[in-house]
Amino acid sequence: GMNITQESTGELTATIKIELVKEDYESQVNKVMKDYQRNANMPGFRPGKVPMGMIKKMYGKAVLAEEINKIISENLNNYLTENEVKSLGHPLPNEEKQEMIDFDKSESFDFFFDIGLQPEVTTELSDKIKVDFHKIKIDDKLLDKNIEDLRMKYAKAPEGAEDEGGDKKVEPAEMNEELYAAIFPGMDIKDEAAFREKLAEQLELSYEQESDRLFMRDVAEKLIDDSGIELPDDFMKRWLAESGEAQIKKEDIDSQYAEYARALKWQLIESKIVSDHEIQVTPDDVREQIMGYFQSPGEMDEETKKRITEIAD
Repeated sequence: GMNITQESTGELTATIKIELVKEDYESQVNKVMKDYQRNANMPGFRPGKVPMGMIKKMYGKAVLAEEINKIISENLNNYLTENEVKSLGHPLPNEEKQEMIDFDKSESFDFFFDIGLQPEVTTELSDKIKVDFHKIKIDDKLLDKNIEDLRMKYAKAPEGAEDEGGDKKVEPAEMNEELYAAIFPGMDIKDEAAFREKLAEQLELSYEQESDRLFMRDVAEKLIDDSGIELPDDFMKRWLAESGEAQIKKEDIDSQYAEYARALKWQLIESKIVSDHEIQVTPDDVREQIMGYFQSPGEMDEETKKRITEIAD
């Protein structure tokens, strides 16, 4: 196989050297050149009969460069996979060590790539970690405000109540069984007390999701802060500038890097938690999650249920 070596260049960076000799690429290049010869159309020559010397003159360098490029990237990827090198971003060509490749003069070539390495993550979940969970209390004021909004939403224009402009005046819906049934169909709510109770329950559920989201964010922030994870910052900035994968404009990298780095640290912590606890997501989990987005108060009719199940599937 090809000679590939790795040399550490810092806490979390290394340079990989790939030594390419003629045997590594010769047969592949010849194969491609024969294809070119077979398909070449040139005045004065029968199809497929253009001399190999001419084909080489015309296409040789381009083909050599392209095939070597393919072989290098394939072998680099295989090397990282087989040696379980946990890298960040992608390998970047090392401009300092890389000499100009002269295809006319040499048959063996050395290529150098810089890589960033993942830091070790020691985060463990335990009851020693304290994070507040904020519960949102549904008080009467909040409940009254919601009822007011609902009464306006279901407002009716009374008969013959037109003002001078010919506009109908709208009156808030009355607090009665008709309104309760409109808001909570099929629940047979008879009086205001039962209605308020049901509404409070619904609001608590919707605010619980807010609380969960806030809690999740606070936990993530705390785990990132406590993790002590360092990143190969210079390499990562260079990778962001050269690869364009993170969609950050070059001139914004410095100002946005801190935020990007936090997101990356969270990714590393999350991966460790997932593997520590062998968390797996099944298609059913995904389906259930999506169905959850459509839960509405009251019973769902069959038609709606069918439509939502199709969406989830």
